[in-house]
Amino acid sequence: MSLVARYLFDVALIAFVTTSALAAPGDLTRAKLLDLRLVGGQATCSTAALPHAAPMALPSCVPSPLSATKSFGPVGRGRVRLRVSSNTAAEGVPPTLDFKVAVDMRDVRDRGTPIASGFLTVSIPVQAIGPGCSGASCPSAVRLPVSVPCGASGGWPPGQCRIRTLFNATVPGVVVGASGANVEVGQVQVVDGPDVVFVQAP
Repeated sequence: MSLVARYLFDVALIAFVTTSALAAPGDLTRAKLLDLRLVGGQATCSTAALPHAAPMALPSCVPSPLSATKSFGPVGRGRVRLRVSSNTAAEGVPPTLDFKVAVDMRDVRDRGTPIASGFLTVSIPVQAIGPGCSGASCPSAVRLPVSVPCGASGGWPPGQCRIRTLFNATVPGVVVGASGANVEVGQVQVVDGPDVVFVQAP
């Protein structure tokens, strides 16, 4: 899994912890919000037909979209925001922990026309790392599917796909308030059935 970010949540401390794949544990930086931008998914080039001029004399090509039907229009843009949510009912009571998910995509096209209705799925890969867990002994990464209504299906204008939800609303009980864990998040994708439409920008 390509490591994009790491989250830390426990009873006493609830905070996002972001790092790169090469960062040492001491390089972790806490943040309350992970703000991701989306770009169109592109297939890996099979042939390199467009060499650059020196000093960047590297082969390149024009990649093809991963989805044959869905794309951003000329003013298209997409954003996925993950935020820690914590509510304490009373003193001495463990807080209710969760992650808020906000998805906002604009000028989404279906075969060149602003999408009128339907759903896209934001796929968020997560892997929990708890005490006594390392490498293969940790739980396998899973993808949390967030169904996002588009156009009339969500009460939005054509071309818009939006939702505000929680991890526990997507998969009940996935975040437990009385326990602690580090959570690694891989590359976020927007999919339409088997097709990858948009991916998290580098």
